Amino acid sequence: AAAAPPRVGAAVTAASAPRQLVMAAATAPTYTRSKLSEFVDTMRHEAEYEGDCALFVLSETAAFNDPTVKPWMARERVDLVHKEVSTCAWQTQVSNGCVDDAVWGNNRVPVALARYRWYLKYLKERPPYDLVLWTDFRDAMWVRDPFPDFAADSRGKDLIFFAEHTVAPLSKPGFTRNWVQSCWGAEGLASVKDGDPVLCSGNAMGRGPAVVAYLEEYLDAVNKQFVRTNRTACLGVSLKGMDQGHHNRMAYGVLDPSRFTVTPYDQGPVYTAGLVAKRAPHDLKKDGEGYVLRSDGRRAALVHQFDRDDGPDGLNLIKLMRTIVGRVGIAARLARGEK
Repeated sequence: AAAAPPRVGAAVTAASAPRQLVMAAATAPTYTRSKLSEFVDTMRHEAEYEGDCALFVLSETAAFNDPTVKPWMARERVDLVHKEVSTCAWQTQVSNGCVDDAVWGNNRVPVALARYRWYLKYLKERPPYDLVLWTDFRDAMWVRDPFPDFAADSRGKDLIFFAEHTVAPLSKPGFTRNWVQSCWGAEGLASVKDGDPVLCSGNAMGRGPAVVAYLEEYLDAVNKQFVRTNRTACLGVSLKGMDQGHHNRMAYGVLDPSRFTVTPYDQGPVYTAGLVAKRAPHDLKKDGEGYVLRSDGRRAALVHQFDRDDGPDGLNLIKLMRTIVGRVGIAARLARGEK
C-alpha cells in the first residue's frame, strides 16, 4: 500500500526495537481531557509503554476542542486518527455514533464494529508491526507494559484472545450467545462446548501479520453473511455488542485453533475484570497496594473493564484507577513543564 501521510503525533520507533502498536477507538463526544489522561498518562507513565499508539477520535469529541490536547498528544507520541460518525438511524443522539459503509450501508453501523475496518486500514498503510494490541479505550487501566508477556502467554501461537470469567460461559444463555445467534443462527454455536468462555472482542493481541490476516477474515465473514442473509443484526443495528458475537463465532467456529491461544481472564497480558467484579468477586486477587494480580502472582499489565465495580462493597478498582491517574498525571505534567 502507498505510504500514509504523517499524522499529528505519529511515533518514531527506533530501528533496533520491536515495532509495537496499541490501537483504540476514543470516539464518544463526551470524552474530556481528563478521560484521555486515564488512558494516555497511565499507558506512558505508569506502564511505561514506549511503542506506537493510535487513537481513533472524532473532531466533535469534547477533548479536541481543548487547544492543549493536540500538542500534548504529540509530546506523548500518540497518533490521532480522525474519523467521522453520525447519529445512528435507530438513535436520537450521536452517543458513540454510526458510520457510513459501502457494503453495510449508511447511518447504521456502530463504531464498535466499524473500528475493525479502521484498525485494518491503519495496519495495511504502514510497514508491518511485530506485535499489535487493540484495546477498548474507556475502561482500560494500564499498570505495566503488556507486550513483554506475549512470548510466554501466547504459548507459541501468533494471536491471543482474552476470555472472560467462566461464571457466565458462552454455552449458557447470555448477551454474547444471543449476538452470535442473531446473525449466524444456531449453527454459529455448533462448535461451542459446555463451559467454553466468552471471548472479549475489546482486546486482542498478536504478531502484526497475524492480526492483519484475522481482521481481513473477520470482516470478510461479516460482509458475506450480511449480503447472504440481509440480517441487519449482523451489523449491530440496535444490538450493541455484535462485534463480540462475530469474534466468538470466528474463534469457535472458523479459525484453526493452532493460530491462537485463549488466555483465561487472569492469565494473559490483559486481565478481563468485568464478570469478576459483578459475579465472582471472591476470585479477584489483589496485592497490598490494591493492584490486581494475575494467577501467577504478578500484577496484571492491562486491566480491562475496571469500572464494573458496583456499590460500596465493590472491588475498589475505580478507586485504584483514580489513585494511579492522580499520581502519574501530576508526574507527567511536571515532566512536560506544565502546572
